Amino acid sequence: MGRDDDDEVPEPPPLRRLRLLVSLLTAVLILGVVVVSATLVIRLTQPAPAVPATAKITAPSLTLPEGHAVAGLGQGAGTVVVITRAPGGAETLRVFDAATGAPVSATPVRRAPASGGGDDAPGG
Repeated sequence: MGRDDDDEVPEPPPLRRLRLLVSLLTAVLILGVVVVSATLVIRLTQPAPAVPATAKITAPSLTLPEGHAVAGLGQGAGTVVVITRAPGGAETLRVFDAATGAPVSATPVRRAPASGGGDDAPGG
């Protein structure tokens, strides 16, 4: 009734499937690490994309109305955009030519009242 150590017990089929799945998972994990590593190497060794050059502002000056303060400044293609705030709080979007400084347009900025009156309304 004794067992010889030389006799091997056959491997049950569920254990064989489990061993195959673990091997497959290991291969997929190794492949994933290789792909992520290769992607990092490729992305980090590429030169940074060139930033598009903006047009130079060559205007000698920009003339704003008396008492208006600059609230924001930006630049477009051949233009300079200035947001001004009047002493009364009214804001105006002013566009100037970048080469000459001549005013192109002035648009009043009107803020829409907050709808709903919930907790996110200012001043509440």
